[in-house]
Order: sequence, then C-alpha cells, then structure tokens
Amino acid sequence: NLQQRDDYQLDFTDRFTLGGVIPPSAPYSGNETGPGPIIDNIPITREESSQLTNSKTALFTNSVRTSLDLNAFSIALGPTFSGPFDDNWLWETSAGVTLNYFDWNARQSETLSLSLDGGPASAFRKWSDSDSGDKFKLGLFAKASVIRKLHDDWFLKGYLQGEIVDSFNIRVGGSKYEVSPAGYALGFSFGRSF
Repeated sequence: NLQQRDDYQLDFTDRFTLGGVIPPSAPYSGNETGPGPIIDNIPITREESSQLTNSKTALFTNSVRTSLDLNAFSIALGPTFSGPFDDNWLWETSAGVTLNYFDWNARQSETLSLSLDGGPASAFRKWSDSDSGDKFKLGLFAKASVIRKLHDDWFLKGYLQGEIVDSFNIRVGGSKYEVSPAGYALGFSFGRSF
C-alpha cells in the first residue's frame, strides 16, 4: 500500500474596487467607524498561486505467517458383506457411521513494515494470535473392495471409500481455515487371513 503526502504553500492576491476613493499612503490605521471613507471588503478578483514545499512517500507492506497442526481420528462402525465372483476373487462392501475426533493448534504472526521515501523498511507494528481446540463430528461412509486371494492365505485388497462429514471452521487472528473432512479414498492393502 503506497501513500504519498504533498505539502503546498498557497498565496492569494486580492483586488478590491475603490469606488473613487483615493487611499492614503501606508502604513494604514483606524477602523470602520472612521474617520474616512469605507470600501467593500469583498475582493472583485482573487489570484491563487501554489508552491510545493515538501513531499513524502510511505510504503506499507504486510507479512503474515500462519500454521495449523490438525490431528484427525476416525472409527467406522457398520456391517460388512462379501462373496466370491470368480476363482480366487472376492467382492466386499460395507457402510455405516463414522465417529470423528479432531484437535488442532493454529498460530498466526503478522508484521506491518514501513518504508519512507524509498528507504529501508522497518517494522511498524506486530501482532500474534493463537487458537487451539477440539471437535467431534459424526459422518457416514460407504466402502467397496475387491480381494484377490494369493498363496497360503495371503491376499491383496483394493478399495474405494467415500465419507460424508460436515465441514467446520477454525479462526486465528484475521485468518479462517475451513476444514472439510468429507471425501474419497482409494487404497490397497496386503495381508493374510487366519
């Protein structure tokens, strides 16, 4: 944000009509009650002249650093159904609710710097804020898997899972984080059945 200040000296030259009055030589004295004639105190013309006497520029820059540490824990509860669809291949589906817990620590530091007339910038003002908290959220999930049986009870599983969870906001200083836990996950696992 660049701001500029200019200082000017203003000079005015006023001209008055004398209405036939011949003014005496300076210095002048007296008041409107006399003695002597009275002329109009409103000028018939005014000339203005200006002269720049000083100029300054101020450049403000703002630096903001934010950080957010967010931990998420989730437990899925729901039935699972599975069955074969080919030799050594299985399908598996599950759906239900999720119990989600979030805790966070957020920090923000802000520095407003000022540079005058193109000179080096220096810190003009500083702010710092922090916020921490936790929140519980219920969600819904659905999961579909394909399982390939391998040798000696080993298996390879690929899955796609979708989850619906309401978003929430975290505020720190003048910043706002919108956390949206909902989404999809694609993954693979390798394991053994007992």
